[in-house]
Amino acid sequence: MDIGKRFEYIHDVLSITNPTILCGALTIIAGMVWMHQRHLHLPPGPPLYIPGLGHLLKLVNNPLLAFRSLRSTYGDIFKIYMGTRLTIVLNGYEVINEVMQIRGSEFSHRPPSFLAEKLAEYKGLLNSSGKVWVEQKANIMKSFRALSSCGSHFDLHLETEVERFNEKLMLLVKDGQAGNVDVTPYIRKSVCSSAFNLVFGRFLDYDSKELTMFSESLSQVISIGSLAVLNFIPYAHLLPGDPVSYHRCLDLVKIIEDDLINQRLSV
Repeated sequence: MDIGKRFEYIHDVLSITNPTILCGALTIIAGMVWMHQRHLHLPPGPPLYIPGLGHLLKLVNNPLLAFRSLRSTYGDIFKIYMGTRLTIVLNGYEVINEVMQIRGSEFSHRPPSFLAEKLAEYKGLLNSSGKVWVEQKANIMKSFRALSSCGSHFDLHLETEVERFNEKLMLLVKDGQAGNVDVTPYIRKSVCSSAFNLVFGRFLDYDSKELTMFSESLSQVISIGSLAVLNFIPYAHLLPGDPVSYHRCLDLVKIIEDDLINQRLSV
């Protein structure tokens, strides 16, 4: 191939390649500009994340320690990616009170949540959103005001439960078990009994099967930290072996509903 033909060949290649390279370069630049503008009005946060997982790997070993470290670096308000979902993290009483209480109506909307849909059916203050959340918050505040104003019944309920809890601890002391017993189950039972009393109007005995089942099942549901992954990677519940304990959680919730709540509602 002579020099003239070589130049013609190079010219042909460049004439074909240049538009492709140019389009690719423009696409990359446009994407970078869009990402920059998207994050321009967002709080700071860790810059690097794994596509599809976000910053989840940073939270695997010790989420509490990881969030404390991020707070010390980026302040009380920062952003992270939980899976592919952008998440704004709030820290500190002042910030949380500003968002949830003072400006609650402005932040009443919640993004779609796998757990809120499958486990709670978007019911309750923690799982509802928008107009439903505003209505439920108003009803809850109204109920608590009524409880506290009618002869301080709400306070009396709590005082009664505290007395029951202290009596149980005193029995442990008398039996010589106070130094070797974990009081966590008793605290858990006390909280569950107070909640049960507010809803159904009576306390459950500390040694009753109902209260033991309620507190233990609820504790197991709360302790399944891997469930949170489903809000950001919903398809994980389809994996064999139930690695995120989703089906185990469904079984525990069903036990609470069938053996406690539904029985009381049918009385």
